[in-house]
Amino acid sequence: MGLSTFHDSTCMACGVNPAEDYDLYEEYAGFSVCFKCKQASPELYKRISKGTLQKFVEKPNPKGSNYARMKLFLRCEAQAAAIKKYGSLAELEEEKHRRKNAVLQKRESVYEKRLRELKRASLGTEAIQLKSLVRKHVHQFKDAEETHDVLDDDKKLAGAQNHTPLLDGNNLQVKRCTICGLQISLESF
Repeated sequence: MGLSTFHDSTCMACGVNPAEDYDLYEEYAGFSVCFKCKQASPELYKRISKGTLQKFVEKPNPKGSNYARMKLFLRCEAQAAAIKKYGSLAELEEEKHRRKNAVLQKRESVYEKRLRELKRASLGTEAIQLKSLVRKHVHQFKDAEETHDVLDDDKKLAGAQNHTPLLDGNNLQVKRCTICGLQISLESF
């Protein structure tokens, strides 16, 4: 940056010519700011390293020459782009919270998926076999007058889903599922 640059540019914040007040200017990709304006509001003209803005300054990465060069952006331009995209700073904060919650939900779903896989792996084939034996079914109760006997074990294994009521001596009617063994006791009058 030569002296001709200083004489040609003026501060975009206050409009003062640098040749008149001898303050230092910072040429920032077409954005000139005098030293006084920069010191008056340092947060506004602070360089930030993230963003997809058009104007930036490339600097070598302080971590080392093997890393990519840093692209530094002005915070005020980044805020202007965010306000343009989201409408206001409050909506920008809402978007940040939404993204943070989305990340947390994703982590939780991945954790639950891994936990299910771990349970499946630790239980092995026993859980799968047990689940196939005990199928979901709708309980269907028969009247006591239709049948009073219990189905034999061969029909249980064949997959019959009938419930057979039993009568005992105390005027109780017991209905039992032949597959899952569920028993319901009812008083008969």
